[in-house]
Amino acid sequence: MQLESLAAYYDYCEENVWLDDNDMSICDYTQIYDDTCTRYPSFGKPMRAWFELISLFIYDYVMIFYRIENYTSLLGLFFNVFHLMVLSRKTMRASSTNVIMIGIAICDIASMAYNMKLWRKLYKEENDTDLIETCEMVDTWFEKNLYKAFYQVQEAGRWCSPIFGVLMALVRYLTIRFLSVSDKFSQAKTGVISVISVFIFALIFAVLTWFRYEYVAYDEPWYPWVGCYDWGYPDGVGYPVYHEVATGFLPNLYVYIGIIFKLPPTILLPILTALLISELVKAKRNRMRLSNSSAQRSGGDRTTFLVLMMTILYVIAEIPNAFVNILEGLFPGDSGLISLLNYFQYFASLVVNLTGVIHLLVCLAMSSQYRDAAKKMLGILNFHPDRIFETSQTSQSSSVSRRSNRTM
Repeated sequence: MQLESLAAYYDYCEENVWLDDNDMSICDYTQIYDDTCTRYPSFGKPMRAWFELISLFIYDYVMIFYRIENYTSLLGLFFNVFHLMVLSRKTMRASSTNVIMIGIAICDIASMAYNMKLWRKLYKEENDTDLIETCEMVDTWFEKNLYKAFYQVQEAGRWCSPIFGVLMALVRYLTIRFLSVSDKFSQAKTGVISVISVFIFALIFAVLTWFRYEYVAYDEPWYPWVGCYDWGYPDGVGYPVYHEVATGFLPNLYVYIGIIFKLPPTILLPILTALLISELVKAKRNRMRLSNSSAQRSGGDRTTFLVLMMTILYVIAEIPNAFVNILEGLFPGDSGLISLLNYFQYFASLVVNLTGVIHLLVCLAMSSQYRDAAKKMLGILNFHPDRIFETSQTSQSSSVSRRSNRTM
């Protein structure tokens, strides 16, 4: 958006008394029609004008993040499918930490798979084909609800992922802090129970959010353009166009979701990380008194770095989502504000996609068990050209010895 356009819009706001500090009235429609009233009905004129100004200013930048998000979703989906395949191997799923990481990978895959449906919209925007835009069939009621179901699955995954990050750090801390019962915390059974419990809890909230909105048809149906009849549309038949309408069911539900699923990870992950680092430092000092093994020291350092990376990435990605969920619950009827908040979520989604890629890279860099499992899955664990050469020489010598024995 050009600066001149923003300045002109600001002047327009002043001329229409939108920025009058003494006029804080909520929309009453007594003056000239103000379309911001339909988008920000809970706010006075100054706030509505500022919200509109911010939306205009950041729109172009948001579209850049929106397009990048589609490509990072494709990359992250590929990485996370491979990541899940490695973690699902028998040798890897024996510990609670790895089982929780399986849950994180499933959440990331669900989130990125839903984003892939945006490729269709992106294709239409880039090609700008009027015929496709004009003749493409509107979504039916069933298709709308199907997309809604996919969206709820993605949302549930986004809710669960930071909770799994907390559980992973918590299990690691308890394992180091309470050595007498460390085996209990590190068992795969602990991870399975934790992951299933969180998934069920998130599913309950996903079902509740389903009933907050419903699809209602507009009074005016959609009629294909006359040039679209070659697409197989019957003459003069209209098709209902559905839009989303709030039902009023649990209007503050997103506030509860933000408080339960979003805010605790942003608070607990840094605390758990600090506690974990403290325990690792203590364990490192104790090991150094008994042994000077560099391998043991580097193992603790790698674990600390892994937890720190997870903490930083989760906090960056989830803090915006936490406040967005709370504000969406507080102002459910302000569609303009919700759209503005969703702009900031594009950046958070981009970070989440990159986090999914980094998970695999961090595991490859820090876990020899993970590397071995990945190599074995790809069939390259025992591939050594020098061994093949040695085996060939051995088989040749054994063949010569057998021939000599027969001659004798």
